[in-house]
Amino acid sequence: MASLPVGALRRPLNTETKRQLLRAAVVVIGALIAMGMSAAVGTSPDGALVIGFAIAAVGAIYMILRPSFGMIFLVIMIYFDFSNILEVGFGIPSANKLLVVLIVVGVIGTRAIIHGKPLVIRPTEGAIILYGFVIALSIFASGLLEDSLKQLLDFAKDFAIILIIIQLCDDEKIWKRLQWTMIILAAFLSLLTCYTMLTGDTSNNFLGLARSPVHEITAGFDSIRPTGPLDDPNFYAQILLMVFPLAAYRVVDEKKTFSRGFALVCSALIVAAIIFTYSRSAFIMIIVISFVIVFERKMNVYKFAALGLAILVGATPILPAGYLARMATLTGAAEGADTQTEASFRGRSSEAQVAVLMFLDYPLLGAGYSNFEENYLKYSTQLGIDDRLQNRQAHNLYLEAAAETGVIGLFAFSLMYLLIFRSLWIARKQLIQIGRRDLVPWITGLAFGLLGYLLTSIFLHDDYVRYLRLMMGLALSASALSEALVRQHNQRQTHRALVAAPHEGLFSSKTNPNS
Repeated sequence: MASLPVGALRRPLNTETKRQLLRAAVVVIGALIAMGMSAAVGTSPDGALVIGFAIAAVGAIYMILRPSFGMIFLVIMIYFDFSNILEVGFGIPSANKLLVVLIVVGVIGTRAIIHGKPLVIRPTEGAIILYGFVIALSIFASGLLEDSLKQLLDFAKDFAIILIIIQLCDDEKIWKRLQWTMIILAAFLSLLTCYTMLTGDTSNNFLGLARSPVHEITAGFDSIRPTGPLDDPNFYAQILLMVFPLAAYRVVDEKKTFSRGFALVCSALIVAAIIFTYSRSAFIMIIVISFVIVFERKMNVYKFAALGLAILVGATPILPAGYLARMATLTGAAEGADTQTEASFRGRSSEAQVAVLMFLDYPLLGAGYSNFEENYLKYSTQLGIDDRLQNRQAHNLYLEAAAETGVIGLFAFSLMYLLIFRSLWIARKQLIQIGRRDLVPWITGLAFGLLGYLLTSIFLHDDYVRYLRLMMGLALSASALSEALVRQHNQRQTHRALVAAPHEGLFSSKTNPNS
């Protein structure tokens, strides 16, 4: 009887064999779950609950084995804020942390066991870890541990999300798919917002995805300001603005007519939703980013400006009530705090000054991460600018970072973003060097999206920072992708050289008279 050689038993399993074994394991586990649940449904009065648990169990296994699917699902959960919607609206506990754990297990297992790849951890990721370490130091230094420890755990979860995206998006198809996912999610939320604002029907908030509370627009005039799945219209505008450059670059760069048209519709919906939020900073950034894209793509600036002006004039009659009056309040930003008439400007002036005073009192490690709000009234009552007797946040990401984490935290914060933008620049250069200029617009869109978010953060603090983590993960995965493509390019070059070398040697020996 024939037998396998001893060496064959010692030979490592190839990738396809490992995948087949995993598929077989899934079938066996799925069958066991199905049999167990069938028995449980027959004996338990809560049959529907058992079935739901079975579906969740199978979904969890699938996410472990297909982490790219799990990542897309997690991004949808985050961008739609489903975790908060389920918890507040239906009493279902947050599932995001469990999802992160499942996908991390899947990512590590897929890379290490099937593909034999190491995890991507570079100095840029190290800078994010450093910032997390400084946050922990500021928390322990402040002595206010109860709420701040929760913030620290959230930061750890956010870092895990960044890590997941980096590990999976060194694959070009997955990287592009995730960008399109972000575009589609932002456009879908924008569509719901446009429907609500154009029809005036605020009775249906679409399971919390299209909230439309009433806010002050200008002094003496209140109106609906949509907040999407969030609680604040300015933050909602910010997360849409972050995606706008991704969609805009698909409009100018896609080769297929359908893809370009679809991206154009998405871009228009996103811009319309941002306008409906009445966010002044987001509106200004749309104009700035649009012109920067025109310059970067070497388009005709005058034609673009004329088109933009025509659209603005045509859209003026259908702008939401009080929109132009609210934009006109931007001129009040240059006035002193004591002469400003709009409450929001007075409040933000007070918050900025409180942040400076807090930083001067705690210059090294700050007052403690996420502790600005708790300490606000202690300083604002002394200033006398803001007459609102309630805890407030800084409404400035950078002043808040300085007040809460001090000089050390501000250094780690700045280093983190400096290295992220540096990684995008290096990735762009690498792609150009290997002849992949087609990917450069995808990277540029990420850079402008991240920049737009950070610039509007001059007027906003770090609530809903998980959306920023998504963009950070995509930006860092750009360099992971470029490094993978460079390795593949170098391997192809080496292979071609090895294939060509024997032929070159044979040819030279025939033509050399001394051979």
